[in-house]
Amino acid sequence: MAEEDKAKEKEKKERKEEAKEKKGGKKKKEKGKKASKKIFNLPPYLFWAGAVSLILIGAYLTADKIASPLLSNTLLKSKKGVTQPASSIKTGEIGIIYPLEPLIVNLDEERATRYLKISLSLEVDNQEVVNELNTLKPRLIDSLITLLSNKKSTEIQSIEDKKKIRREIIAEFNKRLIKGRVINVYFSEFIIQ
Repeated sequence: MAEEDKAKEKEKKERKEEAKEKKGGKKKKEKGKKASKKIFNLPPYLFWAGAVSLILIGAYLTADKIASPLLSNTLLKSKKGVTQPASSIKTGEIGIIYPLEPLIVNLDEERATRYLKISLSLEVDNQEVVNELNTLKPRLIDSLITLLSNKKSTEIQSIEDKKKIRREIIAEFNKRLIKGRVINVYFSEFIIQ
């Protein structure tokens, strides 16, 4: 019987230990659940503050990509075909561009008939010059034809020759303008035939 009593006591002890482990295990699991609930159960004001912050950051990054082309100094097209910048001219930026119609001019050649087809645009410094160019356009075209028809084909072939022609056109046009000036001339077509 002593052995049976000892066996019964061992069983009781084992049962008690198992019961303690089960209780202890449940307590540990409950502590873990409470901790995870605390992490995901933030106060509402913190949750909404974080959500609003994320939305504002996203809107800022997106708006910068969308608005930058609209706010940049892109050229706007007006009714008369003259382009103008969205803001005033700063150093390194292109001013108001005034395109001229293509011209075909006879070159000053003795034995052969040579032609120059030229398309150019004028860069001017303000809107008043555009209005003045519209008024003086026939005179300016005439002076351009006169200037170019006095050139020989050998005088307009190299890059330096074209730079010289550009300077001559700017000087010729600026002689006639009062309200502003031509800053630069851009060739979009320059064909000698």
